[in-house]
Amino acid sequence: RERKVRSVLAAVFAGALWLSAGALAQGAMPDIGTVGGMREACKHLIGEGGGAAAGQLLAFECDAHMSTVARPPGYKLPGKAPEGYCIPDDVAVAALATAFVRWADSREERWTGPAKAGTQDAFREAWPCQ
Repeated sequence: RERKVRSVLAAVFAGALWLSAGALAQGAMPDIGTVGGMREACKHLIGEGGGAAAGQLLAFECDAHMSTVARPPGYKLPGKAPEGYCIPDDVAVAALATAFVRWADSREERWTGPAKAGTQDAFREAWPCQ
């Protein structure tokens, strides 16, 4: 049984690696560490991305990034809330991604900057603390 599980996991990993390599070879994988790359990834999450083979992977990356920046581990603990933005708990990840994409669309000069800083700036603009 353990051998079978390892075989399945190896096959899944190899398939994911193959798909990623193919997407990279086609130039379809943006640098998600940048504002511009994360913008492209988030466009897949909100339904504005093209038909790239890596679209689902990019949407997943956006989802994980938006969730982590919006609500970092322990964010409800005293002194752990993100600085400068107050996102209500009922705001969906798609709304976070949409706010980020709209913010990034109007700031092309920031596209080469770090995704986390850009995301935080977008959230500060969309959900400032009162």
